[in-house]
Amino acid sequence: MKTIIPFLFILITFSVTAQKVKIKKGKVFIDKVEYVLTEEDKLSDDSFIISNLKGEELFYLKYKYYSDPNLRRDTNPNGTVVYFELMSKDLETIYFEAEPHPSLSAMGMSKKTYKILYNGEVINKDGTINKGNLETVSKKIGFEFSKKRTELN
Repeated sequence: MKTIIPFLFILITFSVTAQKVKIKKGKVFIDKVEYVLTEEDKLSDDSFIISNLKGEELFYLKYKYYSDPNLRRDTNPNGTVVYFELMSKDLETIYFEAEPHPSLSAMGMSKKTYKILYNGEVINKDGTINKGNLETVSKKIGFEFSKKRTELN
């Protein structure tokens, strides 16, 4: 009994702090609260336009991949590495790169990026971008994937 109580406390703590990201009909909900709008880009596979709740475009989430021979396995014969670039809406600036959520759906793959934006408080309550927080998140997350891709070439 004594060992069960601490285990239950830890389990409850983790379940309370875990964030749930749900994407339904182009709306991204974090812990059941509508956060941003998203739509798949019709010109680029598995890439997304992220807008505030007013429908104003904020970011572009670009799907990228490369092959790493060191990661070749039976389940991944090409050693494919998948990641997203979070870009400015005009596609001029790459803010950071993020690995996808291990979901099978294209929309679900981007859940991790929405969590990063939310936890980094990148989008203000009024739907504008908090440039200071975006800069901080950009420095923290960085460009791990493009650096590795460059090393391989």
